Amino acid sequence: MKKSVVWLMAGALMLSVTACGGKETASTAEAVEEEVDTELEEEETEEETEETEPEETEPDYAEIVPDELQGVWGDTGVEGLLSLYAFEGDNVETYVVNTGVGASGFFSGTYTVEDDKINYDFGNSTGYSNFTYDDGTFAMFNANDQEIKKLTAADVMEYLTQEESSGNNPGVICLADLIINYYPDTEESSAASEKKDAANAAIKAAGEAALQKMNTTYDKVQKLTWYQHQNEPQYTDITCYIYPYIGRMDDGYTWLRVALNYTDAQTDAGWIFFDHVIFSVDGENTTKTFSRDEIVRDNDTEVWETADFEPNASEIQLLKDIANSTETIIRFEGDEYYEDHVVNDKEKEAIVDVLTAYDYLTNYSE
Repeated sequence: MKKSVVWLMAGALMLSVTACGGKETASTAEAVEEEVDTELEEEETEEETEETEPEETEPDYAEIVPDELQGVWGDTGVEGLLSLYAFEGDNVETYVVNTGVGASGFFSGTYTVEDDKINYDFGNSTGYSNFTYDDGTFAMFNANDQEIKKLTAADVMEYLTQEESSGNNPGVICLADLIINYYPDTEESSAASEKKDAANAAIKAAGEAALQKMNTTYDKVQKLTWYQHQNEPQYTDITCYIYPYIGRMDDGYTWLRVALNYTDAQTDAGWIFFDHVIFSVDGENTTKTFSRDEIVRDNDTEVWETADFEPNASEIQLLKDIANSTETIIRFEGDEYYEDHVVNDKEKEAIVDVLTAYDYLTNYSE
């Protein structure tokens, strides 16, 4: 009997222990479950937070860059050339100065901003500059990744003074106009106006002096005047030469032409039948090709072949280079033969005078 009671008690005790153990296990599971639920909630909250964080966006360059551009920028990346970009609103003006030589061009147009480029549209020509915008700092570069710097009125005046010292009056006028237009309320603007007047007076005086060296022929039917330099030979069978000359209508329209002549008067070389010439200017070669109808050929006791053409902008610059050269050789070349002509001082003098007169008649004469 006692034995049975003991077993019953033992069984009751085991049930009690088991029951207690079951309660502890349930409590632990509930705690773990709550902890897991809490972690899941935290993860979901973190995910929601991550999803709601704003993404970084690229700056709106089309809006930012135009504000940064306003003003004048200078590009000196090409030796002997000063390019100035003047931005105002959506418009851009480009002033180009051949340092020490002249003002070679002025372009007016518009620009657009796309990605990391500033695209220019000048009507007949286009171009671009590169830019960077890092941490609120704007910088502009040319196509060769050379920096284009923003200029003050004092900076532009320094360039103007350099051109004034070299006697480059067209360059002075170009830079003076830029200062007057874009820095109107500065001391430099007043000084630039005075320097521009002086440069204009010098150009006028030089132009009138150059015209005194021209022989003129008036065509009553066409109502035009031809201006030829007094150094130019009267006949084409005397010597090889290069001479520019000017045509001017009564209404003021003025243009430039170039006579390029080969003759065997001094060499007895005979016909060359040249169809192109090579201009070797201090060792730098430029080739110009002619069609058959651009060359007049004739002969008596000598032969002569003459090309007569209206030069484009690059060929006008070539004329200036010839005039300023130490040595220029012109090679008249055909399929089988060629002859060389060394440009002499009389030709160089005539080139300078004719270009001076042409500039005066085109821009300064009434």
